[in-house]
Amino acid sequence: MTQQDTEAARKTRTGHWSTYPTTKARRIDGFYKTHPTDAHARNVMVSALSSVLEKGRVLDVGCGTGDVTVAIHDAGYEVTGLDISKGMLEVFKENSGHRDIPLIIGDIFEMKAPEQKFDAITCRYVFSHYQDFGLLLGKISEYVRPGGYMIFDTFASEAIENASTLLDKPADEISSKVFGTLANFSDSELEKFCSDNNLSLVARHASAFFHRNPLFAAHASDIATYDSELAAHTDHPEVRKFMSWFQAAVASKLPSNLSGAVINIVQKLPA
Repeated sequence: MTQQDTEAARKTRTGHWSTYPTTKARRIDGFYKTHPTDAHARNVMVSALSSVLEKGRVLDVGCGTGDVTVAIHDAGYEVTGLDISKGMLEVFKENSGHRDIPLIIGDIFEMKAPEQKFDAITCRYVFSHYQDFGLLLGKISEYVRPGGYMIFDTFASEAIENASTLLDKPADEISSKVFGTLANFSDSELEKFCSDNNLSLVARHASAFFHRNPLFAAHASDIATYDSELAAHTDHPEVRKFMSWFQAAVASKLPSNLSGAVINIVQKLPA
């Protein structure tokens, strides 16, 4: 894909997001609030932030309805939310209640980075929409100070390779079934980009064991079947309780090739 094609695809994608109605934003928000995998992903994101930054200014890129942003605020950080969707930010305001959280509506690719950089950038559920992850990572790195951090989730291609070996199935077949058109990246790809762009990959670890895990989902006829079956059982309180415990106590310590989704911590090195 040429640079022109990549830019056209990006604009199409962001144009779609910018028109999200408030009704759709509320449906997405409801999923965030009820699905145990999402609750764990939020907690892991905040935990990853606190592991490298005790306090400071944080920009949550693609903040959506505020699930992660509010949690970061409540953990004691000075956080700002950025999203391209007016509908998402309307629901964000409902969720934030009395909290004083600044919001920015706009496309980060069309904006100029402020002179006062942030101490950290967080970004959840955005990178999986960019086949060229460096396009987004390079852009958000403009918003963070030297020595600051970028914390974001991605799907793990090493999990695809691991499942391919264990299940004796072609990696492409598993990837198309489990992730569809969603992007996934490996340790080596991120490390190569970081070394070429004055960044350092600090950590990369499992964040969501059950959500689109190739070892499980590859056995379903399609990802929709797997997702619907998972959702049907997570309605049970005891199942949800077990999943939450497993995600926190076990999955967060697993290597990235055993989980569909991972949390990445990248540091911007001094010039």
